[in-house]
Amino acid sequence: MITDGWNDERISLTPLHGLSPVLRSLYLSFMFIPDSEIFGLVCSFPLLEDFALVSKGSIRGGGEWIPPSTSPRLTGSLKLETPFEGIQSITHRLLDLPNGIHFTAIAVHLLSEQDFESTVDLVSRCAETLNTLDLTNSHYGVCVSITLRQIDSLPIPADTSGTTGIDLSQARKLQDVVFRCGSPHAKWISETLRTTGPENLQQLSLDLPHHTAIGWETVHQEWLDLDDLLVEFWATHSLRLVVRAPWKGEKELRDYVAMFLPELATRGIADLVLCVLNEGNVVPIAARWPGVFSPGGL
Repeated sequence: MITDGWNDERISLTPLHGLSPVLRSLYLSFMFIPDSEIFGLVCSFPLLEDFALVSKGSIRGGGEWIPPSTSPRLTGSLKLETPFEGIQSITHRLLDLPNGIHFTAIAVHLLSEQDFESTVDLVSRCAETLNTLDLTNSHYGVCVSITLRQIDSLPIPADTSGTTGIDLSQARKLQDVVFRCGSPHAKWISETLRTTGPENLQQLSLDLPHHTAIGWETVHQEWLDLDDLLVEFWATHSLRLVVRAPWKGEKELRDYVAMFLPELATRGIADLVLCVLNEGNVVPIAARWPGVFSPGGL
C-alpha cells in the first residue's frame, strides 16, 4: 500500500481491516498516516508474518489505540524506515501486542538515539528467534555518531563518552548482520560486534561509507580498531564488503577499502562487492583482486 505524495493525514484504513484473513505480508509506504491507523490495520490480519513500514514523511502518534486481545503472528521480517525520527512510537506499539513479536529478520533505519534505543528493545524481545539484523545509518545530512546522537550537517568528531552498541549476546540464532554506513563513524559497529561471538555469526556485511573522507584522527582510529577486531574474530567467517561508488579503476577502489580496513585488505579475508552507478541505477559487480579478495556477490 503506497500513498506517497498524497495528503494522507486524514485517510482512514478502517475499511481495509481484515481485507484478507490469510494475508501474510504487509508493506506500507506513506506520508503522514498516524500510527493508530497503521496498527489498527496490522492487527486485523491474524496470520500476518512480514511487516514493512516506510514513511516518506514522519511516523507520529495520533488518536487513541487500545491493543487488541489477540495480535498477528509476526514471525517473519520487520522493516522500519523513515527520513525523520519516529520509529520509537511504532516500536512501543509492537512491544505492547499481547501475542508478542517473534521476528526472524529485523531491518531498521537509525536516525537518532531514540531510534537506537528502540532497536535495542526490538532485538531484546526477538532474541530467541532473530537470525538476521540489518542496520542502516542514515547519510542524509545526519549521522549516528559514536555516542549515537543526532548531528546536523556533516559528521564531526564526537565525545567518546557514552559509547553505545546493541547487545547481541542473547541472540544465539543470529547468523547474518549487515551494517550500512552512511556515516564515517565505526565505533558503534565495534561495540555491537563485541557482544556476539564468531561461533554464531555466519556472515557479516559491511557497507562502507562512500564519498567520505576520514582524515580526523578520532574517526580514523575507530576504523583501525574495527579492522583489528575483524581480523581477530572473523578471519574464518564470511565477511562481505560493499562499496557504492562511481569508480571504474580497481586501484582506486583497492586504495579506498584499504583506507578504512588496511589489515583486512592485506590479508584478503573479505569478499568485495562494488556497486557502481549506471544511468541512475546501482549495479552490483563482483570484483576479483588476485591474492587479495575472492569473488563476491549480493
